[in-house]
Amino acid sequence: MTTTLEQRLQEEITDAFVAADPVELQIYRPRRVSDGAGGRVDAGEELAADRVCRLIPQSRNSTDQLATTAAGTHETPRYVVMTNNDFAFLKGDHFAWRGYDYEVSSVHEFPAYESKADVVRGKKLS
Repeated sequence: MTTTLEQRLQEEITDAFVAADPVELQIYRPRRVSDGAGGRVDAGEELAADRVCRLIPQSRNSTDQLATTAAGTHETPRYVVMTNNDFAFLKGDHFAWRGYDYEVSSVHEFPAYESKADVVRGKKLS
């Protein structure tokens, strides 16, 4: 269990790490609503957050960590997206960066002092 002081120091280190190579992202989240019959249907998307994040490149040579996208394809995560712990990524969140759409394929649950997720590159934007 971390102490309050340790937690605060880890949060400050995370903030400094993100600030060393920041990327401003608009993160969108798919919305799903009840279909009235016990299921859920897509209802567009909403802006979840404007965030300053850091994108940490991952090796493209590794196939031992394939992720399944919302479209059902299997992709190797291109980046880990990281920000401070006052925002929670959800699988399916996405953002545009450098001409491509990127999708959160899995979320790192720990450590508690930062928020991180694996992202896969999606379609090229026009």
